[in-house]
Amino acid sequence: MDNLLRPIYQERASHPNTLAVIMIERRNKTSSLTDNFDAALLVIVKEADEPVFIKHYEFDQKTASLHVVTDSQIQEWILLGTNRRIIDWIVNGRVMFDRNEYIAELIDRLNTFPFAERKLKIG
Repeated sequence: MDNLLRPIYQERASHPNTLAVIMIERRNKTSSLTDNFDAALLVIVKEADEPVFIKHYEFDQKTASLHVVTDSQIQEWILLGTNRRIIDWIVNGRVMFDRNEYIAELIDRLNTFPFAERKLKIG
């Protein structure tokens, strides 16, 4: 699957706006984690016209989805907990591209869960 998706994520990674690319592969026959796609690519960008853009691919009986999400949308999902799947994608996904250690810092922030964010979650 990696060979099929390589041109897609390399093209996205070459943009200066792209912060990170993560690949999530299906673990079971039916996986809600990837919406029953064989793989999902999460591309995190600084800015975009739309905060979330999703595109689907199919090739040789394999399916994949591409999720282009802005950094501000990721931060909102993490803080509000409205997209629980995104945390699993970030923590357990395979990092294909990481500009300036963006994902490493994000995972560290998720693991430490800063006090200010804890207070917001309590309320």
